[in-house]
Amino acid sequence: MLTSHKNFLRAFTLLELLVVMSIMGIIMASSFVYFKGVGRSNRFIGAARTIKNKIILTRTSAITKSRKFAIRITLTKKLKKWKLVVIDSVDNILDNDDDRIADKPYFLPKKVTLDEEQELEFTPEGSISYSTSNPIVLTDSSNKREVWKLPVILYTGSGMAKIGDLQKIDTTKKKNEGDSSNTKSNDDSLESQLGLDN
Repeated sequence: MLTSHKNFLRAFTLLELLVVMSIMGIIMASSFVYFKGVGRSNRFIGAARTIKNKIILTRTSAITKSRKFAIRITLTKKLKKWKLVVIDSVDNILDNDDDRIADKPYFLPKKVTLDEEQELEFTPEGSISYSTSNPIVLTDSSNKREVWKLPVILYTGSGMAKIGDLQKIDTTKKKNEGDSSNTKSNDDSLESQLGLDN
């Protein structure tokens, strides 16, 4: 008795399995690179948003409590992380013995840094009376080939803040440009030594 071909199951060949596995590997590798970049972006922009939100919180607290508040962002010695704290003056005078921390401290992600320690002081009316620098520039150098910078721009009169545009600095380009400029200066000096610079 003859059996029909429909009853036989067709198996995959080794070549077909290898092709499918290599395609899956390529897709997984490209998605890993993509999600790694997305994770870096989310971490970095999230840190800038948190700083902006803390500025809004501090301004609102100064207005509602009718006294001076401040934000301090300092580098901790033990953890080597940047820490943001909101400080309540209590008696409308900052930097005396009765100042207290008004909110839970926020630690910036490990790879996110600032150029220098920051301090912002808010008046009871909600304006910024003092700031260490404007804008506050965050830097992410977790990828040595491309350093990211993101400014948090302060509006001192209103006491508000805005996140600026993300800047991506290609460090490999600068190195190559530096090498070519050195070569050019060496060529110029050689030409002048040979008397060919006329």
